[in-house]
Amino acid sequence: MPFVLRLALAAVLVILQVAPAIAQNESFLETDAGMIGEPAPVQAPEAPDPVKVFIDPGHGGRDLGARGARMELEKTVALTIAKLVRARLSADERLEVTISRPEDMDMPVVDRINMANFMRASVYIGIHIDGGATPQTHPMKVYITKAKAQDSATLPAEEGAVWGSLNKNYSDKNLDLAKAMVAELKGLNAERGVDIVRTDRLFLGGLNMPAVIVEPVDLSNPEDEMRMDGNDFFNKVADALSMAVVDYLMKTGKL
Repeated sequence: MPFVLRLALAAVLVILQVAPAIAQNESFLETDAGMIGEPAPVQAPEAPDPVKVFIDPGHGGRDLGARGARMELEKTVALTIAKLVRARLSADERLEVTISRPEDMDMPVVDRINMANFMRASVYIGIHIDGGATPQTHPMKVYITKAKAQDSATLPAEEGAVWGSLNKNYSDKNLDLAKAMVAELKGLNAERGVDIVRTDRLFLGGLNMPAVIVEPVDLSNPEDEMRMDGNDFFNKVADALSMAVVDYLMKTGKL
């Protein structure tokens, strides 16, 4: 189902939930003559605080990331997709979307972590691009932190304190978010497939929220490079990532 239609359906569900409450609060004043007067004013329910989503396109500035055979750069492709995802999610008034770097600029890893944690995001989506010098086809990948809550005692002291201690409590939610990503991404190219990869080599452990890093595009894959000639491919990738975020937030009761 297209992303816009999903948003419309979600809005209808919200209206159906609110309507009965409004109907119960309506009262009518009867005049001395037995006539029914104007309805009493109804106070609209306060809108809940928006759900915060943090979008983080990888690399940037002097950090180019991976390169493709036609010299496409990971930092550029990741930013393009991140902006498309932000635009789609921002169309939902229930969401507050922040992007770590809105342009090509240096962005240290610690700054990315601090921004996401400071804003108390409900979900973190890192966008990276796969690549390599040799043409080949990799599966799409969704990374989650390897550390689990019970694993913190086995981590090295520094890693356990900084990179593992915050995210370890979100192990189950990380997996749920990753599965939502897989469900949407596998429609982009069923032959490539999508792998969920647990890792302790990335900075995911420092994030105090459910978090994934996604690699939906492979610059070493000739088919993906051909798809990047137009905007249609990037739009489909952004649709898939956006739908996955909304689906996860709805299933977990955030929306």
